[in-house]
Amino acid sequence: MLPIFLVLTSVVILLLSYFIDKYNESYWKKRGVKLQDHFKLGIFGQFIAGNRSMFELISELYEKYRKEPAVGLSASFNPALFVIDKTNVQHVLQQDFQSFNHRGIDINEGDLLADNILFMNGNRWKLMRQNMTSMFTSAKLKNMYNGKLTYEAVMDMEYLENVLSEALRMYPPIGFLTRKCVRDTILPVGNIPVKEGTNIITPIFDIHYDPEYYPNPTVFDPTRFENDSLQNSTLYMPFGKGNRLCVGVRYARLQVKTGLVHILRNFTVKSKVLDDKIIYKKAQVQVRPGNLDIEFIPRQLV
Repeated sequence: MLPIFLVLTSVVILLLSYFIDKYNESYWKKRGVKLQDHFKLGIFGQFIAGNRSMFELISELYEKYRKEPAVGLSASFNPALFVIDKTNVQHVLQQDFQSFNHRGIDINEGDLLADNILFMNGNRWKLMRQNMTSMFTSAKLKNMYNGKLTYEAVMDMEYLENVLSEALRMYPPIGFLTRKCVRDTILPVGNIPVKEGTNIITPIFDIHYDPEYYPNPTVFDPTRFENDSLQNSTLYMPFGKGNRLCVGVRYARLQVKTGLVHILRNFTVKSKVLDDKIIYKKAQVQVRPGNLDIEFIPRQLV
């Protein structure tokens, strides 16, 4: 009896996947957008069935369709769009923010996560962000440092700032951003109509590694960030971009730099990548190296 049940279940899943794929193909074809080409599973099915991180699967799409302004995703009967062109990415995250201000994650209001600013939307998010922004002013951050290592001293370490920026380029906390369209709009490159309710994915990791924007992207080169304009562009967004940029980004960077100063003052740090190639842990959003060892050697023993 069990084998028959498994066969029927498999048939139902395959048929459902087929109809979802055909629906999405027809939906995006009418709008002049290519649909991702990968059997019937789509990247979400590949993530569930495989052992790779979601951002790695998205990276494959980026590499394959990098000359396209966007590509449709076969996920469900709710349309999803992977925005690739940098102008369209900027349009989604900044210029037309009012059409894409939803994080793209729906949380039950009774869930504890609903009180986290990351999962808030609409006016509730706007009010919370306004309240939290005042917590991370320069004056508030300065008050956290009343010892020998001052706020000014940390902020004046320009090379350390560049090193941190380059590290975040190569290993951003998350590999992509999600949004949901809240009103009908049009993406400028490709003149792509986007309907209300469409789920959006924009790349982070792939833009950071695109040789068109970053020559020799696999080389660690802090001098890239000697020009401040790069950090303010859509080509660099380890903490997001636009109005939904991480509200605590200045505090986070300050914490990391202060921690590095204290660590490097007392230790020599050596890293070792096992298997000579970084392998990422399977994660839905995060970029998490899984085979990297770090050794802390007390300086007096060096």
